[in-house]
Amino acid sequence: MYQRTIKLTIGANATGGDASALIDRIESDLEPLVEPAYGLIVYAALKIDAQTVVTTRVFHDLASLNASQAATNAATNQIATDFDLTLDALVDGEVNVGVAHDISAVYQP
Repeated sequence: MYQRTIKLTIGANATGGDASALIDRIESDLEPLVEPAYGLIVYAALKIDAQTVVTTRVFHDLASLNASQAATNAATNQIATDFDLTLDALVDGEVNVGVAHDISAVYQP
């Protein structure tokens, strides 16, 4: 499995709003593009404070994650512009989820 976790910090020149508005945009603009992606295990966005959101994506492999990222590139770039985002990679690599993977694979809708 492959995980990419990014810390998104909203900049001073943002026109999109605060962290809650950023999560709304992720849900409205990116979620419909990511949900049908092959190999998706989880995609989550967490509000840390008014200016910070952490996103994490876990896919079966790096190729699946990269394909999904390519499909969302235009929408992602627009969100980054609207929120004047600074992105810091926290995790970008192979992961072993173990039991949680077994549970999500069984109960995934």
